[in-house]
Amino acid sequence: MGKRQNRHLCKRQQQENVAQVVCVINRKLLKLIKYKDKLVIPRIKLVLPVSFYWKRRAKTIMRASDKIEKLFIQKILKGEFASGTQIPSERELAIVFEVGRPVIREVLQRLERDGWLTIRHNQRATVNDYWKEGNLMTIAHILNKEESIPNEFIIHLLELRKNLAPSYVKGAVLHKPMLVISLLKESENVADNPVSFAEYDWHLQRGLAAAAPNPIYLLILNSFGNLYLKLATYYFTEASYRNASKSYYMKLMEAVLEKDGDKAEQLVHSMMEQSIKMWQEQTAVK
Repeated sequence: MGKRQNRHLCKRQQQENVAQVVCVINRKLLKLIKYKDKLVIPRIKLVLPVSFYWKRRAKTIMRASDKIEKLFIQKILKGEFASGTQIPSERELAIVFEVGRPVIREVLQRLERDGWLTIRHNQRATVNDYWKEGNLMTIAHILNKEESIPNEFIIHLLELRKNLAPSYVKGAVLHKPMLVISLLKESENVADNPVSFAEYDWHLQRGLAAAAPNPIYLLILNSFGNLYLKLATYYFTEASYRNASKSYYMKLMEAVLEKDGDKAEQLVHSMMEQSIKMWQEQTAVK
């Protein structure tokens, strides 16, 4: 019995010691939280608010860096930061944006990664000609984060699609014809309105790219998702354009049933050229 009592007393003493340490930590943490958040929080939950505070602070910094990055890109696109020129120093930018230099440094590193800037040691960052020195990240940022995109840029993208689409459609027809037939069959149930047509056409393009043997086509296409839906919805406001696409889907179905990859390739190329002309006519009028 004596040994059991001793073990019990030792265990109880350890628990009391731990409790005392926790109380001391809690008092200090409570002061910290009152100072940082100006909140009175139950002591039993003190550890969570501290981690929450630092997470919230990290999110605030992240939002600030995202905002500054967007402003930089807008200035580059508008020509306010011309290619070949140097931007202000980290110290000057930190003062202008009222943030710490680490935030500015993070933004500049992101911009360099995405092809907007070139950073050299002990020199101010230089603005790149994004048409020549940009990359897929540059395109993706313009497509998915900018509210207004120059029509010239859109035409270039449509021309890129004209060069890519015939190849991945041909690959899909030869590689997975039954899947392509299934995708085209869905066009029969599409509601006759711009949004439905835009959503179906995007679904079709992604399906065709995924069915092609080369997976890179889908990766490239995925970069254009937000813009594609926006432009396609605008494009399909014209009933005649929706009818033209219906006819195109039917002809493409015939080529797939014949398992004629070359015919499908020529058909897609012709339709892509036609859609560019239609887009130019539509944007010229409106």
